[in-house]
Amino acid sequence: MTRPETSHESTAAVVAVCTCLVEHAGWIATSGVADRTGLGRDTCRRILAELATHGWAERAADDAGDRWTCGAALPRLGLTWMRVQAEQAEALRNRFQDALRPFNQETP
Repeated sequence: MTRPETSHESTAAVVAVCTCLVEHAGWIATSGVADRTGLGRDTCRRILAELATHGWAERAADDAGDRWTCGAALPRLGLTWMRVQAEQAEALRNRFQDALRPFNQETP
């Protein structure tokens, strides 16, 4: 995964880690996140721990070390965005439907 050039490296790092979690199906080791994002392991560990406090990542510790997966709050954020977009589209449809109703009537 190649990170885009940005003036906000810390923000780009968080986005890269979130993207990695979403694109990787199942559990992934901290080192795997680091390899896929090009970030250091300690950076990934700190970001993942913070994401876990917000429910954006889920951690499972075992003898091999920490493993991570996408937490429930991260996809929920996307679903909320989709719901809001659908509501706005419906409101716009209703607005124009009412405005165009006179043109839908047949003239004698």
